[in-house]
Amino acid sequence: MDLFSNWVSELSQYIPSVITISIIVLLLTAINQITLKRLSKNQGRLLRQQLFMIVVTFVGIIAILISLPVSDSIKGQIFSLLGIVVSAAIALSSTTFVGNAMAGLMLTGVKVFKIGDFVRVGDHFGRVSERGLLHVEIQTEDRDLTTLPNLFLVTNPTKVIHAEGTIISAEVSLGYDISRKQIETHLLEAANIIGLESPFVQVISLGDFSVLYRVSGLLVEVKKIITARSELHKHILDTLQGNGIEIVSPTFMNTRAFNPNHSFIAPIKSPENETEEPKEVEIESILFDKAEQAETLSYISKKLKRITIGKEKLTALLANTENDEDAAKLQHRIEHLEAIELKLASFKSELAKDKKSKK
Repeated sequence: MDLFSNWVSELSQYIPSVITISIIVLLLTAINQITLKRLSKNQGRLLRQQLFMIVVTFVGIIAILISLPVSDSIKGQIFSLLGIVVSAAIALSSTTFVGNAMAGLMLTGVKVFKIGDFVRVGDHFGRVSERGLLHVEIQTEDRDLTTLPNLFLVTNPTKVIHAEGTIISAEVSLGYDISRKQIETHLLEAANIIGLESPFVQVISLGDFSVLYRVSGLLVEVKKIITARSELHKHILDTLQGNGIEIVSPTFMNTRAFNPNHSFIAPIKSPENETEEPKEVEIESILFDKAEQAETLSYISKKLKRITIGKEKLTALLANTENDEDAAKLQHRIEHLEAIELKLASFKSELAKDKKSKK
């Protein structure tokens, strides 16, 4: 009986620790689920969620250590050991984990780019599809996802395509026997066909055998940058060849005998035999689907937040309005915002489900 009483007495000392551990585990699980749900509704807040979970977990570990049924001297030794371990971990991982975390905070504070932006870092080019505490994920031109450490973005020049428009260019090398003004006219024609604003032509270099030309223009709809570059090259080819200009190097050699009057230009179909080309798919919608979806969700979240603030202001005005006509107008505006909010929330829910099914 004494042995059982001693065993129960010893076991009862650990009950507070067991209860504390259970509560902390349940609390961490609940917080993680709640923050993940909020994250699905508010894209671009992954960094905050990760930082918050790290802080809460650290606080939970401290609470568990305090609840242990040991003497104060042993607790002091455990906390000293914990401090040494944390200091050693920070020291050993300062160039990786902590470095990436600090770089992530810096990128968030500076706001260099946002989800959906086109970025180029070194040899990597694509649209930002996700941002986290330690990394940035971009969707590349081949539709694959590339993870870049935040430290890599901070230590390398990061080029962000301007959301309001960017300059796209194409270069072509032609011989001295062709008039510069004639070439400029045809290059500008190709740029105008694809809708570039304020196109211009530059002479980049005067080589030993050829002249290097560059045609450029402002592309306003940057989401179609891949298609626009391809279309520019296509129309340069069609325009120059359609006007009898060969796009071959002046040092072009062929051992076969050709008529001196022969030109190496692709044959052009006659209008009566020409069939309508099949409609091309929008390349960017396939290549950057995840980045496009993430940007749309982020935009909808911001729009819903603005609608909520607007409804609150209108409701406050309605409560203080005594004029029936003004009150009716305010009520109509509130109902209009609620209708928009309902549509956006429904669309956002569908996008979130689609995104979840693709993972």
